[in-house]
Amino acid sequence: MTQIPQVYNKITCSEYPKYKNFLTLIQDLQNDDGTFIKFYSGNNLEQVLSFKDYSSKVCALANHLKDFHKVGPGDFVIAAFQNSPAQLIAFGAVICLGATIIPVELNPKLSHIKIINQDCKVVGVLSEHALVLPEELTEVFHINFESEGDRLFLNATADFSNFSPNMNDAIATVFYTSGTTGRSKGVPISQIQWLANSFALQNVNGMKRHHIHMCVLPLHHVNAFGFSYLASLASRSTLVLCRSFHPLSFWSVIDKEQVNVCSLVPHFIQSLISLKRNKDKREKPAHVRYFVSAAAALPKTLAETFINEFNIRILQGYGMSEATNFNLLCSPENSPEEYKNLMFKFETPSAGTPLWGTTVEIMGKDGKLLPDGEIGQIVMRGWSLMTSYVNGEKATKATLIDGWLNTGDLAKKRIINGKPYFFILGRTKEVIKRRGETISILEIEEMIRKDFGFLDFAIVGFKNKFVSEEIGIVLETAPHKENDEDLLEKLRQTLHETFCPRVLIHVEKIPKTDTGKIKRLELAKLFKSFEERRFR
Repeated sequence: MTQIPQVYNKITCSEYPKYKNFLTLIQDLQNDDGTFIKFYSGNNLEQVLSFKDYSSKVCALANHLKDFHKVGPGDFVIAAFQNSPAQLIAFGAVICLGATIIPVELNPKLSHIKIINQDCKVVGVLSEHALVLPEELTEVFHINFESEGDRLFLNATADFSNFSPNMNDAIATVFYTSGTTGRSKGVPISQIQWLANSFALQNVNGMKRHHIHMCVLPLHHVNAFGFSYLASLASRSTLVLCRSFHPLSFWSVIDKEQVNVCSLVPHFIQSLISLKRNKDKREKPAHVRYFVSAAAALPKTLAETFINEFNIRILQGYGMSEATNFNLLCSPENSPEEYKNLMFKFETPSAGTPLWGTTVEIMGKDGKLLPDGEIGQIVMRGWSLMTSYVNGEKATKATLIDGWLNTGDLAKKRIINGKPYFFILGRTKEVIKRRGETISILEIEEMIRKDFGFLDFAIVGFKNKFVSEEIGIVLETAPHKENDEDLLEKLRQTLHETFCPRVLIHVEKIPKTDTGKIKRLELAKLFKSFEERRFR
């Protein structure tokens, strides 16, 4: 059994969250007939579950796992699903037993499953359909919901009498990082950390019964797990759960279900804008309060275009898997003037102020905290921090230093109306070091997006023996009036020499994670033949 240290950042606050472990929460729902999940596939409503239904099914599956597969505290179970009620039932059942759920995508790569098993020694797999598992997992239990799901819930009753309630510090989840800049790492977060984070999200977003939250992001990532699933569950909000992001049915579901809030990523926002450009101007639905954008930096031009097109506020948030989901978020209560300033007055939209229980600062390369307005790395500390990566001692030492989580994200802090607001400028690894100068990839992308209107493109740094690194641009294959050399010449005429791409490459599809993060390491390989070329 993999050993993970207990939570050292104990949660102490006068406004303590009501629930301290999942079992207490799930038990408290067993007589609640309010609507919890309305599940959509495209434009079709496929399933509705009350809180009572959900509690009963979680209990039934948990009892099955306990009685037939001996799942209990300290065990690790993989859950391979696309968004569905069954996925949320699997999450709740495993965590209520004091075991740990490891969410992965519907069809995970064998190499990823092998890494997880090396780290965690999993005892079982819950999946939406039959999976081909690596040889080392052939002896663990495997429940395929497509063929076995119905029998698991026959005669389901909410009998929690055999469960241990003392699970506050038990590790609830291990989410694996996207691996866009290196090997994917497992991040363990405890039950009480998740519930405290959901408490903070409920407060800032005003989530309560009759609030309607729509989820289009994948639930095997921390954003949707913490904000959409857990905060909705704990606040008795209704969760409109979509199988996936489906832009053609997005607004129809928003209207039918009178959605108040939806969490998106910049890639999805871009898709909605692209689809809208051939449609009539859409009026803001009265029931929509705002959308939230997270997982990647929100470009100012993208935010401005969306707001002008749809007249809906976007609140940018920020968080790390290593710090239990959201850590910064703009308040929905800001006045129109305050909102406008936070979104458009500075070089990038603000990611907001720290959520309850988390301290956020800006640190310089010398390890000292920086004054307001200076660029440095975001660092965080508080109850939300993981204690270590799973079996990742070296990575942990590089990330957790003197009690601070080093995020790898560059930002500025500004005090506005007496509150600290943070402005994300990019990853420390999302820079190009050319002739001794550090150039922000996101800054170049914002310039090109603003001046050329490109949507599906990426700036990439690639090795070059003459200047250390050079700048490349990757465009998704699409009809362009100009040939490549003409496009590069236009870029040279518009951009300062420092920021101008030297090489243009076309791809059919820019590789991204399912939350829209560009896989730049993968794209950099396309420029290998230019490593020894001297550019003018």
